[in-house]
Amino acid sequence: MTLECQEIRRRIVSCVLLRSGLGSPTDIAVVREATAALQSVFPQTELGTFMSLTKRDKERQLNELTLIVTGIRLFNRECGKGGEGIDDLPAILSEAVPATTQNVQTEIQNTTKLAFRYTDL
Repeated sequence: MTLECQEIRRRIVSCVLLRSGLGSPTDIAVVREATAALQSVFPQTELGTFMSLTKRDKERQLNELTLIVTGIRLFNRECGKGGEGIDDLPAILSEAVPATTQNVQTEIQNTTKLAFRYTDL
């Protein structure tokens, strides 16, 4: 693979990672995992075909590759075989939702008190 092809491949991996929002393109473990997932669905031999596509078709293919690679990484994370850099969203949400609910309830109570105060005048 030429240096130019390697650079294009790196850019595709970075693009996929940035679009997915799951993992940093500067984390080598994340990049390796994403590269392996990409390789399984987009072999290096297809790079020439990709480069000959129109801008719009490249954009579509990048969107599709992002979805596929993200799906592979999420599946691997769930199986315990990967998922580098992917946060445990259920755990984060289980902590964040009750705290947010409490904040909203407090604000509702404060707003209700103010509404009663202003309507009593």
